Amino acid sequence: MANKTITIPLEIWVKMKDIKEILNKNSDSAVHWRETWKHVLQIYEKGLETPQKIIPPSPKLPKPQKTLKTISGSMKLKKVKIDMDEIDLSIPPPPIRKAIKIKLDSKQLGELAKKETEETKYILIECQICGDAPIMMPVPKTLVLNASEPVVDVSYIHGDPEHVLVAQLDHDFQVRRRRTSWVVYEKDYHTP
Repeated sequence: MANKTITIPLEIWVKMKDIKEILNKNSDSAVHWRETWKHVLQIYEKGLETPQKIIPPSPKLPKPQKTLKTISGSMKLKKVKIDMDEIDLSIPPPPIRKAIKIKLDSKQLGELAKKETEETKYILIECQICGDAPIMMPVPKTLVLNASEPVVDVSYIHGDPEHVLVAQLDHDFQVRRRRTSWVVYEKDYHTP
């Protein structure tokens, strides 16, 4: 049988979420969405009752507004807004990559400690364009600590010829991913 894509209305997702929560409470381990759908289909196939009768009442969604007459006399409907942030579909965030480790000697560790200030953290990171030796990259602490994302991109322009090292840092200033690219300046290619 070929796979088909179907659209499921929001009200059904809300009811399915309630069923999943009940199944999770009655189970020793977390219940996947697949098992929730199987449960509903089994009850339906048994013919005992329709799935809607066993579903607890869904959270109240805003009622559609009545029609209003405008100045010109035409009928107008008010749009109902549903806040998607309030609806939990239990989709986990993507996993964060493991930190990239660099071996340090005591001299490099001492240099890092000396350079660090209250505003700036220095990290050792390898640049694929510069070579294998790690370089010290300054990172403004507020840029990483005040970010809402778990991993923050920080670009560092350095070297001769200039190139960019983009480091993805977590809130502990651990490097989760890095990449390099060459710098192209707009002023070199666009004349006024």
